[in-house]
Amino acid sequence: MNASQRLILLEVGIAEAILLIALWFLNEYAASLLSWIIPALCTGILVISLIVEWVERSSVPRWYYWLMVVTGMIPLLVFVFFFILQKGHLEWMQRPF
Repeated sequence: MNASQRLILLEVGIAEAILLIALWFLNEYAASLLSWIIPALCTGILVISLIVEWVERSSVPRWYYWLMVVTGMIPLLVFVFFFILQKGHLEWMQRPF
């Protein structure tokens, strides 16, 4: 992987983190939901891609797999950050009355 591909991965990671952090400030419930859905989807796509690559070699570039890893890890890291920041008391998990 060359420097420009690593820079693209860094840019995607930073952009995704900024969007998720903004969403955490606007809507905590949607942000926490997306923080679990996005990694699940990325993991599924990554596993299927790796199985298909193992069965039959394709021309998919290696940075694609790293992109799936980065895209899946950023929401989990943001979730853990906000969970620790709020000491495990997410607003939408509290009793309304």
